[in-house]
Amino acid sequence: MAINSDDLNNLKIALKKIICYFEIPSYYGEIEKEIYTYYNQVLVNCNTYNFTNIDTCCNFRKKYLKINPDGNSSIIQTMKEADFLIKKIKKDTNMKKNTLQKNIINTITDVMGTLFFGITGFLVSWAIFATVLGNIVRRTLFLSALYYRTNIIIFNGATLVIWTIVYFKIYKRFKHRRKNQSN
Repeated sequence: MAINSDDLNNLKIALKKIICYFEIPSYYGEIEKEIYTYYNQVLVNCNTYNFTNIDTCCNFRKKYLKINPDGNSSIIQTMKEADFLIKKIKKDTNMKKNTLQKNIINTITDVMGTLFFGITGFLVSWAIFATVLGNIVRRTLFLSALYYRTNIIIFNGATLVIWTIVYFKIYKRFKHRRKNQSN
């Protein structure tokens, strides 16, 4: 999930209003300075799209209302909107990051699984197929062990070609079935 550009623009507008309102006059107290510093830092992070280190636990709006119950209702509403947008955008970026990590992990495991199980499975199953078929052919045609050993390369090459065709037909069918199950 990507960051909604409207949310980002609305957040920047709200942050600029808050920062302009709390631009540290000398008569402001500690909480106003904290509000100014916090929202200024959020604005810097907005410009770099870095929302991971934004602390949304500090609810400055409630702190400000405690010390100033008759505070400017417009700025209180703007702070409320900014807090909501910060949480929403932070959630969106975390979801995007988690989705990207899952996609990378799934791709790596698919490739590793295909390489390891696909190639290993193919070689093991071909060895079993060649051994079983070789024993059947040798016993059926009453071939001597010496004759069979001298022609083993030709025989194994033939079984490799046959097994490659069979194996990939099975593999394609399995992959198609797995794709249908995931959908």
